[in-house]
Amino acid sequence: MIYLLIVIQLFISSSLTGLIWLVQIVHYPGFVFLSEQKFQDFHKFHSNRISLLVIPLMLSELGTSIYWIFLETNVYSYINFIFVLIAWFSTFLLSVPLHNKLSHGRNLNTITKLVSSNWIRTLAWTCKSIYLLFYLLNQNLFL
Repeated sequence: MIYLLIVIQLFISSSLTGLIWLVQIVHYPGFVFLSEQKFQDFHKFHSNRISLLVIPLMLSELGTSIYWIFLETNVYSYINFIFVLIAWFSTFLLSVPLHNKLSHGRNLNTITKLVSSNWIRTLAWTCKSIYLLFYLLNQNLFL
C-alpha cells in the first residue's frame, strides 16, 4: 500500500513540477508582452484553464500526503508534507493575491512580483519530486 501511495505522490509532484516550470519560464514572464487591451482576457483564460489542471492535482497531493502521515508517521512523511505546505502557503498567501490584482488589469510591478514569488512553488515542487524519487530508490521500492 505504501509503495502505491508514494508512486502516486511522485506522479502528482512530477506533474505539478512540469506545470509550474512551464508557468514560471513561459506564461508568467510572457504576461509583460500582452497589450493592456488583451491582458485581462488572457489572464482570465490562463487562470481558468490552469486551475482545471492544478486544483485537482494540489488537492490530490494534499490528501495523499496526509494519508502517508496517517499510514507512516515518520520523518519522511513529514518532510514530504512540509514541501506540500510550502507550495500551498506560497500559492494562497502570495500567488492568489497577486493574480487577484492582475485580474483588474496589467501591472508590470505585480507581474514582476508574481514571477519572483513563484520561484518558491517552483523549487518546492521540484525538490519534492526529487525527494520522492530518492526516497523510493533508497527504500528499494522501485523493485
